[in-house]
Amino acid sequence: MDKQEEIREGVLMRIASASDAWAFTGIRLLTPDDVADEILAYLHSQGAVLKVEGKLPALLQKQGPHREFAEKDLKRRLAQSGYAAVEPLIKETND
Repeated sequence: MDKQEEIREGVLMRIASASDAWAFTGIRLLTPDDVADEILAYLHSQGAVLKVEGKLPALLQKQGPHREFAEKDLKRRLAQSGYAAVEPLIKETND
């Protein structure tokens, strides 16, 4: 089973468990928001991330008169190499 199939099975299990609990008791034990939160938490635990467009990290930002061209060129070369900017599905809180 590849990673996509494994993640799909995990999502399906979470949806099925919410449906089974509802069918068995006749009472909705989990709201749709609860199920969505469960699925997002599961995807986060599997390392799923969001690909984002945005600025280069400060370390890679170019300085000087041709900064804009240099940054576009660097972004293009990074993308061609398979690198992408990502952020987690669930943002960490500092509680």
